[in-house]
Amino acid sequence: MKKLTKKVALSVALDALNLVADQMTPNADWTFDEVKAKLSEMMAALDKKSTNAKPTKAQQENAEVKERMLDLLASGEPMRATDVAKELGLSSGQKASALLNALEKAGEVVKVKGEKGATLFTLPDPDDEE
Repeated sequence: MKKLTKKVALSVALDALNLVADQMTPNADWTFDEVKAKLSEMMAALDKKSTNAKPTKAQQENAEVKERMLDLLASGEPMRATDVAKELGLSSGQKASALLNALEKAGEVVKVKGEKGATLFTLPDPDDEE
């Protein structure tokens, strides 16, 4: 299921308004065409904002750390998030875990179960690709 963003919500509202506008009488000092125009302006502003978005400093730093994580995992055995944090000198295993989970969601790493049920991270096996 896709995330309900402001843009999606505005689009749904605009579509709904287009469907029912002919059947309703406005109770305010504006027309449905004015409301449609305002919703369209709001969507355009969101589009403009999203195209101008640049990664934040934290996002850039996290991208660099993720690359280092991938390099580290490529050179050895599956590792726990806390071990990855120690190897890379990160402030906490929690940060490493969050970044590794993001990499897993993107399909760049996989989780495997280790001894005593520990969660380990490793690169996907190229033979397992669909």
